[in-house]
Amino acid sequence: MSDAAPDARLLARVDVAPGLAFFRLGLSTPLEPREPGGPRFVPGQYITVGAIAPDESLVRRPLTLTDASADGLEVELLLNRVEGPATAHPLSHLLFTLAPGAPLFARPVATGRFTLPDTVGAWAGRVLLVASETGLAPFLAMARYAPQADLQRLTLLHAVDDAAHLAARAELEALGLDYRPWLLPEAGPLDGVAEALAPTLAAPLSPEHTQVLACGLGAHLEAVTRALFPRGYVPAHRRLRKALGIPLEAPAALHLEQYDAARLFAHGLAIGPDGRVDSGGA
Repeated sequence: MSDAAPDARLLARVDVAPGLAFFRLGLSTPLEPREPGGPRFVPGQYITVGAIAPDESLVRRPLTLTDASADGLEVELLLNRVEGPATAHPLSHLLFTLAPGAPLFARPVATGRFTLPDTVGAWAGRVLLVASETGLAPFLAMARYAPQADLQRLTLLHAVDDAAHLAARAELEALGLDYRPWLLPEAGPLDGVAEALAPTLAAPLSPEHTQVLACGLGAHLEAVTRALFPRGYVPAHRRLRKALGIPLEAPAALHLEQYDAARLFAHGLAIGPDGRVDSGGA
């Protein structure tokens, strides 16, 4: 068993649907900013959280914050109970077994570069956020903390396979951003997202007018990449750029954050005659 002393606790769990919930954690030490003198938390960042497994091992994982209190002593997470987990004791399963007050472990340092400042930077155009399932977490934080002027230039597409998984839907609809629920497969696979969305967006779906951030499962990120590459979207992902022969200095307009362990385009990459990116030379 780990000799580390618990330095956090579970305050509450708010269920959205079976196996999907918001978790509120209390920290013993206030959340620390990534940069000295900076904000405690930049939307899109994560902290490392841990719990004791049944075999008494300490299981730690980086988890994206959806919210943080002003004093940095409380944080919120959005998690689902992973099906077919890659490890014997996935942290999400452990957290769903805990009652309020249960001890946890946390490294109270907000870190990560999947933030608006670190991706689109000073970009003043439209931003399309594409979330699959709990890939909503960084975008929910961004929407909650964005100034009104920035909210008005955000479009958020949340892709889920069950309408009950549209977490925070009422809140997002009330915030003032362009919110688009996307049901799989009723609304269609994410490969078709560009064709479906482009005619309805406030600005053309092109790198010159709209930058894209996508977060979620690897298969969904592959689909988004396939949909947007023919429109001139260069991914920021270094391995994909190298595989596609794109110079590392070429400006990126597609920013990806993966939530599962699958390797993106694990079977190789090929560009078809229509300009689409496919795996395995398909």
